[in-house]
Amino acid sequence: MSNSPSTLVAARAAPRPFPAKLAAIVAALAVVGLAAAPEPLTALAVMAGIVFAFAALYRPELGLVALIFLVHTNLAYVMETYHGVADVGRLMITFVGWVVLVRFLVLRERPALNVAGLAPVAATFLVSGLSLFHATDTVVALDLLEALAKDILLLVVLMLLLTDVRRFHLVAWTWIGAGILLGSLVAFQYFTGAFGDLFYGFGHATVEHIAGKVNSWRLSGPLPDPNYFAQVMLFVVPLAMDRLAHGRRRPLRLIALWGVVACLLAIMFTFSRGALLSLGLYFALLVWMRRPSPKLVGVMAVAGLAVVAVMPAEYHDRMSSLVDTLLSLGSGNGSTDPAVAGRLGEMMGAWYMFADNPLLGVGIGHYPLSFQQVTLDHGLMLRGADRSAHSLYMQTAAEKGVIGLAVLFWLLATVAGNVIRTWRALRAAGDVGSARLVAAFGLGFLAFMVASAFLHDAFSRYFWSIVGIGLALPQIAPVRPSAPVSASAPWHPSSPCRRR
Repeated sequence: MSNSPSTLVAARAAPRPFPAKLAAIVAALAVVGLAAAPEPLTALAVMAGIVFAFAALYRPELGLVALIFLVHTNLAYVMETYHGVADVGRLMITFVGWVVLVRFLVLRERPALNVAGLAPVAATFLVSGLSLFHATDTVVALDLLEALAKDILLLVVLMLLLTDVRRFHLVAWTWIGAGILLGSLVAFQYFTGAFGDLFYGFGHATVEHIAGKVNSWRLSGPLPDPNYFAQVMLFVVPLAMDRLAHGRRRPLRLIALWGVVACLLAIMFTFSRGALLSLGLYFALLVWMRRPSPKLVGVMAVAGLAVVAVMPAEYHDRMSSLVDTLLSLGSGNGSTDPAVAGRLGEMMGAWYMFADNPLLGVGIGHYPLSFQQVTLDHGLMLRGADRSAHSLYMQTAAEKGVIGLAVLFWLLATVAGNVIRTWRALRAAGDVGSARLVAAFGLGFLAFMVASAFLHDAFSRYFWSIVGIGLALPQIAPVRPSAPVSASAPWHPSSPCRRR
């Protein structure tokens, strides 16, 4: 029998037998759950939960996929708001965390964790915690600090679960699948005119100002704001584009094409101008970096023409207003669009707060509380209500000062560095397909952060889930052993890997 390193790695990577005592624990929980269930529907839900629990204990990547899907579809918010089922997200994160712990205690499976990547995350929490000492409303600051702690817990659990290249591919396809589901639903909603149907909470639609005197429906999927929905769909586009261009199997390439079209349609029906600018930047970078083949260019052209063919007339007005706004701002004349003028005023308000409190800012959650007073003090556009900064970077500067801004860029630079190093390591190991997918993740994250220049931190769980995957990327990079692998050497999930 061969004792080559690849044979030994493959042998150690094989699934271990699932212990009988874990099966007994799961069976006992099933009996208790069914006995306590007051209704048949609840009993069915309990049974489904028990089946998932058993499957996740045996295959923890199912927990990783479930968390990614739960966040990207905003399922916890939908279940609580429209179905009265609270704490779905908290319970899922807690359960998956217990899966990692049980597998460590019972199977002695040591999870991978890029501890060095947590440094900017810890710094973010500490800088936010400083608000408790200088903010005027400590209750607001404490609530947001608690929410940040929950997001960081999600990040850590995701990092613990992302242990190899195969799981990274699963995560990418989960994002694409969520994009297909939400984008297809939004497209169906628009083409059928079913704007009054919430589709169980996944089909929000509101009539808003588009351009000039034109008002129209703006769709936002499972989120209450169309601009944020466009941002999260924007992140999926590079991943789907990569699988469309480089997928090995035709059925998967067709699914990826479905994902590209569904996400582009969803972005279009949000009428988000910030997402449109970010999308344009992505395609410009794609052409510059990849120099796509004529075949891919043809597919992209067909997909683009399909989207343009169904583009509503109001979208042309929206794009024209964007061009007029950019030209007006470039000439120094200001903007005649009330929405743009309002956002510029809100960003200027953030600048004045930062100028008055440059070191630590006004405190987390305190931009809205300070906005109206700053508006009066500096003669900005009156809005008649507390407003948000409409820019993650301006919000961070206003609420956390230069220290918070430096920590944010440190965090972003860490993710960017991980993308580059993992891409290089995978290419050096001959896994070009995975390297391309990592690059697509990096482009998606870049587009997401460009869109954040026009959106404040309102749905932070999306940001932290993506950052969690980005910080875990070194864990999937192949590691070449400096010495021959012995039969007694402990196997680690980030050992030499191949695309599965």
